[in-house]
Amino acid sequence: MMDRVLARNLLILFVLAALVAFAPGAGLTAGVASSLVNTAILTVLVFAAALFFRSRQHDLWALGDRHRALLYGALGLFVVLMAGRERLAESGAGTAVLFAGFVAVGGAGWAVVQRVRSYR
Repeated sequence: MMDRVLARNLLILFVLAALVAFAPGAGLTAGVASSLVNTAILTVLVFAAALFFRSRQHDLWALGDRHRALLYGALGLFVVLMAGRERLAESGAGTAVLFAGFVAVGGAGWAVVQRVRSYR
């Protein structure tokens, strides 16, 4: 039974791949579909972050101004780095900036986690 389902799914995948590869204008359609899927994923992530913020608002305020600013700054830096990662990765200096930015985000996250652990 499972082999038939797997074969069917692989056939569907190959047909869709052939349509994208050989049909005229299918590349544009695939790009639009990819953009829609990415937008849906980002929308879900934003809603999840909003729900987390609302459910943990007391804990976030208990961090104190310094660590809360560190957390929000790290999240903002992470978003900027992810938005520009393709362009930054094109050059050596950009790759160094990308690496340093991710190290800074990791360090800030570590400091906030240590603060939370000392709080509890």
